[in-house]
Amino acid sequence: MKLIIDKEFENLIPPLTAEEYEQLEENVKKEGCRDGIVVWGETIIDGHNRFKICTNNKIEFKVIRKGLKNREEAIEWIIRNQFGRRNLPSYERAKLALRLKPIIAERAKENQGGFKGNQYKSGVHQKSDKDQIETTKEIAKIAGVSHDTIHKVEVIEKEGSEEVKEQLGKREISVNKAYGEVRKGKTKVCSICGIEKPIDEFYKGKSKCKICHNQIRTHSIKDIKGNIIRSNDKVDELAKKHMSNIAETLYTDKKDLILTPDDMTEDLESFSDTFVRNATRITKEYNLEVTKENNKKIIAVLSEVEQAIKKIRECFLYE
Repeated sequence: MKLIIDKEFENLIPPLTAEEYEQLEENVKKEGCRDGIVVWGETIIDGHNRFKICTNNKIEFKVIRKGLKNREEAIEWIIRNQFGRRNLPSYERAKLALRLKPIIAERAKENQGGFKGNQYKSGVHQKSDKDQIETTKEIAKIAGVSHDTIHKVEVIEKEGSEEVKEQLGKREISVNKAYGEVRKGKTKVCSICGIEKPIDEFYKGKSKCKICHNQIRTHSIKDIKGNIIRSNDKVDELAKKHMSNIAETLYTDKKDLILTPDDMTEDLESFSDTFVRNATRITKEYNLEVTKENNKKIIAVLSEVEQAIKKIRECFLYE
């Protein structure tokens, strides 16, 4: 059977290091091709390296067919499959997941069942900030990283130099450091206070600086029509009594917005997903030997997790 290598599909998969490829080649020569080559039609979507090794060494392999609807679905399958099989660094995970952004955005648009009112303009759908945020959250969940990491990697990919990207690929610098390098020296003028400030002092896509944005948000409440009611003692008392269950933000004692519960939940979910994924790989993929020594190590790690959760709980206990 003649299988097809699609360069776009192949390039979606982060390449193996020279050592990893040599190890894979040695294993295939010694044990045969244990995992089949996965194809969509006649095009390979998983197993490019195994296919090359088998072809060069005349080693038999089995073919597994996937009934995918279209090219976009094939791309999504390839990316999700990589996340399930390889322990990729956060930069590679975020970069891969960002390839799914147009697919996820289009799917979300279809699920809405059309648009209403001012969402139409000259026949073009105008995406809201909320649409963008929800798409970013979905991408972050798929990648197992925070939505902040997704945002930073997206900026790096658009504005970063090839040198910075190469350093990230080699794990010589962190995503945060690379983002700082890309944003260094860039400024913006706040539409409220009129002061020119570093770009990092603005929320993504906002014309107001973080200080002005937070002052407006923390000292106001919206009525049912979405109009802002300026804060006063009566409004504060009403909000505390009847609206505590819809609080969207966490504040300091000076009423400065510092974090959203959604952000914290995402970080915890990302950590949990990564922990479970790695534990599954260790126990199943690598056939972890069940011994007293291994069990002690695993229990010790779980004990540390329990202590970490306990500390988190203590931070929010209030009487």
